[in-house]
Amino acid sequence: MNRIYYSIREVTGKTGIEPQVLRYWEKEFPMLRPRRTQAGKRLYRERDIKIVLAIRRLRQDEKYTVKGARERLSEDPSLWRDLVVNAETAESRQPSGPDEVMKEMRGMLVELRRLVGGGG
Repeated sequence: MNRIYYSIREVTGKTGIEPQVLRYWEKEFPMLRPRRTQAGKRLYRERDIKIVLAIRRLRQDEKYTVKGARERLSEDPSLWRDLVVNAETAESRQPSGPDEVMKEMRGMLVELRRLVGGGG
C-alpha cells in the first residue's frame, strides 16, 4: 500500500535532494507546497515528490538555474502537472472529508492564479 505522507528525510532518500535544498526550493517554486503538522513538520505527498523530481531534472540534467527552472515550470505547467496527476491517480488515498477537499481546491485555485496571472 502506498503511503500518503513522507517526511523530509524520506523525500531526501527517494530523490537524493538534501533537506536544506528542499526547504529552499519550497520558497522558490510556488507549486511545491508540502503540508505541515501543527508542530510545523513537513509532510510531503507523492505529488510533492514528483514536483521535486521535475525540478531536479531541470536543475541537474538540463542545467537550468533556479530562476530558469521556475520560469520553465511556470510557462509550461504540464512539465509538473502531468507528473502530479499521475502521482495522485496512483495514490491510494482514503476519502477526505469535505473540509479537506475544499481546502485543497482553494490551494489549487491560488496556485493556478499565481501561475496564470503572476500574482496571488
